[in-house]
Amino acid sequence: MIFIPTLFAISLVTFFLSVSTPGDPVETMLAGDEESMVLRADNALRQAEYIRLRHKLGLDLPVFYFSLATLAVSDTLYRLPVQSHRKNLKKLAYYYGTWGSIEAYYHSVIYFKSQIESLIDSGVKADELIMLKRAVDELLISNNQVDIVRFFELINIILYSIETEQNESVLFGAHQEKLKNSFEQVQDKYFTILRKGKSIKRFIPTIHFHGFKNQYHKWITRFLSGNMGISYQDGRPVSSIIWGRVKVTLLISILAMFLTYLISIPLGVRSAAKKGKFQDSLISTTLFTLYSLPNFWIATMLIAFLACGDYLCWFPPYGLGEITDSMSIGQRISETALHLILPLICWVYPALAFLSRQMRGGMINVLNQDYIRTARAKGLNERRVLWSHSFRNALLPIITLIANVFPMMIAGSVVLEIIFSIPGMGKLFFDSILSQNYPIIFAVVMFSAFLTGIGYLVGDILYVLADPRISLARTKPKITSE
Repeated sequence: MIFIPTLFAISLVTFFLSVSTPGDPVETMLAGDEESMVLRADNALRQAEYIRLRHKLGLDLPVFYFSLATLAVSDTLYRLPVQSHRKNLKKLAYYYGTWGSIEAYYHSVIYFKSQIESLIDSGVKADELIMLKRAVDELLISNNQVDIVRFFELINIILYSIETEQNESVLFGAHQEKLKNSFEQVQDKYFTILRKGKSIKRFIPTIHFHGFKNQYHKWITRFLSGNMGISYQDGRPVSSIIWGRVKVTLLISILAMFLTYLISIPLGVRSAAKKGKFQDSLISTTLFTLYSLPNFWIATMLIAFLACGDYLCWFPPYGLGEITDSMSIGQRISETALHLILPLICWVYPALAFLSRQMRGGMINVLNQDYIRTARAKGLNERRVLWSHSFRNALLPIITLIANVFPMMIAGSVVLEIIFSIPGMGKLFFDSILSQNYPIIFAVVMFSAFLTGIGYLVGDILYVLADPRISLARTKPKITSE
């Protein structure tokens, strides 16, 4: 039962990290669109596509079930499509506390900008007009009084100084007067904010309730149903991208885990049985020597010496091979297995020293128990004492480590997958970080958190199977009457 609120808390942290990351996901998707050149050329089409993608991603909804704010800030600010505008309006509301005046000022600037853009779209191509649009764009993200007044002066210079000898505007023609009037409205609305500012409302906290129609509710319900959103790069479903990579990572991780336990457990038992002798020292020294070698360095050396580098060419260096439909099952296994040998070596050897040491410590602790001395006194051979009486009770430290194995099976090894060019979860996670593809990043994080919880749950169950004396149920002491 503790696992459920824990997963909920992790989902909250993951979600709020995702919405707090820098950048605009809609802009990222538009930049990667095949028709981005057309969108850049047509401003109206770009704005319509921006609003459509924002609605598709659910970004036009409130972030959570409720929000903490002040009475000076509107509870519907999330509806504004431009992220920088929302942040700027929040700051203006904090500075001056008069939302009605701030809203009127914002709409006047937007109207003024639309007039400029209509001139540009109608075919007026002048450097001064472009400068005017840039100044208005800066005005929309400015909240400092000095900066705003400076942009006012710049816009005034552009509007009033471009004239011919006949004192007529070459640039704007009949539209100049309309632009002047619109800009006067902008200035008037801003100075109204200054006059009415410093309202006490900005000091009064309030809670805005938004109900179930919010970004978090939409995100968590979709995630639980298997819908993890869409990739910012190509618009593909994240679930389909992850599923193709999970199969590769699971194959390698399961094989590596099987080989690790298959090798480390007998070595740990053998080392415990020969405690203080030459075999114990040899096993410990060898394993700790391997453990001290970085796996990325070993991977590089294996490629250089055994994978068609400078010396031998026994193994293919990269990828998992080319599997075609015409191959038989045996050919497919043979092709894949040959590519997996070097990665598996690098996956397995670092864990051998750690697991075998845990197994050795557990076995030494059990071998000192009274019932083991009793078994030996009965004349049982050492092999039976080790594997029938000691081994099962020494498994508890090994079982504890299973909780860490589950997320590793999904997350993969970033370094090794990059070195060997394996298309698994580790490489996908690394590429997503470089490209700021946050839906994939946080899907992997949530998977890892979920599997960590499952790992601890499986570990608890295995405790009982390994040692029946352990009970996970609370029992009340019996009360007897005298």
